[in-house]
Amino acid sequence: MRQYLPDTNAFSDYAHGKNASLVARMDAEAASQHLILSAIVLAEMSYDWQKTGGTKRTLRQRAFATQLPPQAFNDVCAHAYGMLKYFFWQQGNANPIGERDMLIAAHALALGATLVTHNVREFSRVPGLHVEDWHAAP
Repeated sequence: MRQYLPDTNAFSDYAHGKNASLVARMDAEAASQHLILSAIVLAEMSYDWQKTGGTKRTLRQRAFATQLPPQAFNDVCAHAYGMLKYFFWQQGNANPIGERDMLIAAHALALGATLVTHNVREFSRVPGLHVEDWHAAP
């Protein structure tokens, strides 16, 4: 079964509800139990929830996130992160993407999940990572 792991910007855009293609695809994949939630993404969203309080967007994002099975960042993920960071270090740039994005990418790699993001340019630098942008209609 294919699994999709949305990054933080996908959840944020979902909660804004401005992109019908993204909302429809995330709803469909959640209903078919193909959508999973990274503990790293949950941590980023939790910080935002604390900061913004009970806005309509925050409540929508929070309600949607509670429907998804959370995936812990475990030792397998930690090793994937270390290998990924080492790969970039060998290429001469240990930080070609942000640290949290590298953790999210490593999490998706360790789970064999496809990362859902609108930030394709950054995540496409990660070797072996399957990336999809659901902002555009298929």
